Amino acid sequence: MLSQNYPNLFNPITIINFSIPKADFSGIKIYDVKGALKQSFEYGYLKAGEYRTEFDGTKLSSGVYFY
Repeated sequence: MLSQNYPNLFNPITIINFSIPKADFSGIKIYDVKGALKQSFEYGYLKAGEYRTEFDGTKLSSGVYFY
């Protein structure tokens, strides 16, 4: 499950919270509105639980991104 990122969209650095129901290989990918992969976070094998990652978008242009 992916949660809403925070702080708001106008900050270059945001926190993404996510949880996984069972142990598995996990990661998060960031895409622009055209579907181009912009950044990838590969975490490897994670235990079931809640996690958070910091996304730094300072090197990306302004726009809408999906994760």
